[in-house]
Parts: sequence; C-alpha cells; structure tokens
Amino acid sequence: MDIKKKLKKKAYVVKDKCVACGTCVKVCPRGAIKIIEGVFAEVDENKCIGCTICAKECPASIIEMVAKKEVVVDVK
Repeated sequence: MDIKKKLKKKAYVVKDKCVACGTCVKVCPRGAIKIIEGVFAEVDENKCIGCTICAKECPASIIEMVAKKEVVVDVK
C-alpha cells in the first residue's frame, strides 16, 4: 500500500465581489452554499466536496478553490 498526501480544496466566495445571483446555490450538488441576507454567497466547508461546479458556473467568476487541509489517500 502506497500512501500519498493530497490537499483537499474547498470553494471560497470573494464576498465583496459576489452579486448574490444564486447560480452557485442552484448548481451545488451538496447544498453547501447559501445566500446570506441577499448580499453574498457563503460556503459551508463541512458540506463542500470540492467538485468545482460552483466555481465553473459562477457568472461573476468570484468563487475560488482553496486548499484547506491535507488528507491521506491510498494509491494503488
């Protein structure tokens, strides 16, 4: 068994540039994003699986994928 460390990425919304359009909320397969007070989107890091769909679909291109923690994976 080979063990490798990998950085787990999570979505991060640049809040001061978010227009709260809700696109990210609609496309997130885990329901990890919500609009706060109609002003900006916020990602629940515990629900985010790092799939990048929200970042790809954001019309304002203000969702970034940020390395949050290192995980150990089994490489076969």
